[in-house]
This record gives sequence, C-alpha cells and structure tokens, in this order.
Amino acid sequence: MAADPYLDNINAYMAKRWPQAQRLTAYVRDLWADHCQIEVDDRDHVVSQLINDDDEQFWQRLWELQLGSHLLRLGHKPCSPKTGPDFRFEVDGLTVWIEAISPGPRGIPAAWFQFPSGGKGTTYDTPNSEMLLRWTSAFRNKRGKFESYAARNSLGPALMGAIDRSRASTSQRVDGTARRHTPPR
Repeated sequence: MAADPYLDNINAYMAKRWPQAQRLTAYVRDLWADHCQIEVDDRDHVVSQLINDDDEQFWQRLWELQLGSHLLRLGHKPCSPKTGPDFRFEVDGLTVWIEAISPGPRGIPAAWFQFPSGGKGTTYDTPNSEMLLRWTSAFRNKRGKFESYAARNSLGPALMGAIDRSRASTSQRVDGTARRHTPPR
C-alpha cells in the first residue's frame, strides 16, 4: 500500500502541535481515512488549512472531516466540489447541498474555557448572550453564502447549514474530550 503524503503531513503536524494528544491524533487519522473515500476536488486546500497553525481553520476543517465521515457512514456518497457548499449528495433523486461552519469562541470570556485544577471548583455566569451571538453570526454567514449560490443558479432547492456548536459552548480539550457546562438552576 502506497504511503499517503497528506496523512504523513497531518501526522507530523499533530505530533508537533499536540504531542500528548494521541486520542485526537488517532481520531483525525480515522476521519482522514473516511475523507479519502469521498470525492474531493481540492484535497490540498483541506490539508493546508488543517496543518497551518491557524486554530480557526484547523477546527473548521476538522468539523468538515467529521461531517463528511458522518454522511459517509449514513450510507450517502458525498462529494466536495471546489466551488459551492462543502458537500453535495443525492437522496431519492434530490440533490442536497450542505455548508458547514464551526464558529470560534470569539467574545466568550476566557474563564469559560479554563479547567479547574488541584481539585478547586469555580463558579461563573454562563455566557449565553455571547454563545447566541456566535451561533446567529454563523447562521447569517451561511445565509449569505446560500444567497450568493442561489444568485448564480448553481444550487437546487435542498440547502442545509451544519453548524458545529461545540467550540462556542463548551470547553474543548485538546485530547478531543469536552467539559459540558450546566447552567445553574
């Protein structure tokens, strides 16, 4: 079996960036294996944004890998064209387009993402307004993209936005686990 230069680059990046995060590295490798089963018009672009030290681009590409893997495992045959939404697939003769986004935690207080240490607990307010702003901004962004695609008559009627809410609502550990916050009663 021939070596995959893309996977070699991903592994090297993960080992450099998160050397202690073996679970995350294994997870990314598994997602990449699924991604290689999808018809992708610009794999160079995907990998370059996954390994370029830009957190926003890394988590966005990771969300797209997760979404593509999920579609594949549901039995769809997604493809990822160079222009247009992130994924296209057919369901009962209907072409479905999906535009993915993973809004970052901009505007959410840093304390929300800090983990207690040494057995010490902490209390703080849930930043509901800030999280809502990130999500509505993501919806607005995708709506604009859909309108642009529609103006060019490049899409059919089945459009979907897939928004990853994890980065704007939980503390994401580098090892892939997340701490969910429960609002006070």
